[in-house]
Amino acid sequence: MATGTGFVLDREGFMLTNAHVVENARRVRVRIDEGTLVDAEVVGSDLSTDLAVLRVDPRGADLRPVPLGVSRDVEVGDPVLALGNPFGLEDTVTSGIVSALQRQLRAPDGFTIDGVIQTDAAVNPGNSGGPLMDARGRVIGVNSQIATAGRGSRGSVGIAFAVPIDTAKRVVPQLKANGSVERAFFGVSTIGVTPTLADTLGLGVARGALIVSVADGSPAARAGLRGASRGTSGALGPGGDVLLRIADRRIESPEDLNAAIVGRDPGDVVEVEVSRGGRRLERRIRLVQRPG
Repeated sequence: MATGTGFVLDREGFMLTNAHVVENARRVRVRIDEGTLVDAEVVGSDLSTDLAVLRVDPRGADLRPVPLGVSRDVEVGDPVLALGNPFGLEDTVTSGIVSALQRQLRAPDGFTIDGVIQTDAAVNPGNSGGPLMDARGRVIGVNSQIATAGRGSRGSVGIAFAVPIDTAKRVVPQLKANGSVERAFFGVSTIGVTPTLADTLGLGVARGALIVSVADGSPAARAGLRGASRGTSGALGPGGDVLLRIADRRIESPEDLNAAIVGRDPGDVVEVEVSRGGRRLERRIRLVQRPG
């Protein structure tokens, strides 16, 4: 039996958790009201962001929605709290800081989750789907994965990852309405450009989103966009295009890229501006349905 954590989105009974917590579940039960167990419906699930929306009958339940923050405003060093049920220990709160931003995680379906928040707050099995909160009690992320010490190890080593709440805000309305997320596909993974990264790799621009990799056969690949090279150690090298703009949206982070694509449909054509070694290039790229 899988266990995890979730949190209330509204008084209509909608809750948010991780998709991997409820994947393949034949029955989902939620503990609310200081111990009351109620059945929950899986309204929708999105493995590509590892998020799922549940719903319980709100009648007679003391549902308390938690306020949502803005993950884009989070900075390294910010204090955070992780709430959950690690190893079945209910209502556990741990504290830490934001250790890093713009991490990438492998989603349950194999795609990449961009813009992930890394924290050193203790997160363990059972915390999955719980809120990562800022110092004002606002949710900035959904705890999803941890790094472990090696094979057979399951406990916290001070490296945990949360899906940014800004990603959840884009996904949740579709899960409520349709039960799934239909995505247009562009076909790149990126990281935000910093002045240090720009100087080190000689990017020629101080802002943008560096293309780390390009999916084979994707719209980006067909348009000739290039990912960064990698050294023998796996470190990023020169040669990658820097995304500057998609349509009328300036691109400076993976979250900007996601926001530029998420509201579009397969078949849409977008104008893309990139920098290649400091030289500006423009392309018109037709998006496709994201592969299953």
